[in-house]
Amino acid sequence: MNALAPVLTRAGIDPTPLFENDRRLVRPSPDGALSWVFLKPDDVPTYVEYGAADIGVSGRDTLLEKKHDLYTPVDLGIGRCRLIVAAPRGAALPDVPRIATKYPRVAADHFAKKGVQAEVIAVHGSVELAPLVGLAHAIV
Repeated sequence: MNALAPVLTRAGIDPTPLFENDRRLVRPSPDGALSWVFLKPDDVPTYVEYGAADIGVSGRDTLLEKKHDLYTPVDLGIGRCRLIVAAPRGAALPDVPRIATKYPRVAADHFAKKGVQAEVIAVHGSVELAPLVGLAHAIV
């Protein structure tokens, strides 16, 4: 939120509601011109796509994974992240590796572009545990 505040301020939007100690999930702006809706990151594109929100701020990883019908997103230059393929040190991947990930579409696209047939397994938490317990050979 701290990185987003200057971007909003430059756009003429008061970011004050972002920092209020308030449990409400919908908060009006100080001038009442707009309302802030606080969502889980994966839900932001859905709310925008279906018109429940006019604009949203979401990570590129979420936009690539969900493939919502949205206008071209703008890179705000904040919140950088990289997706990587990781496996236990020294591990040799089989011809058809099992890959555990929170981003199954992105992972499948990556391996397809590399010409690697992979079995992609969607998980939603503790992804790094998958190779340690034998669920997958690697993670994304």
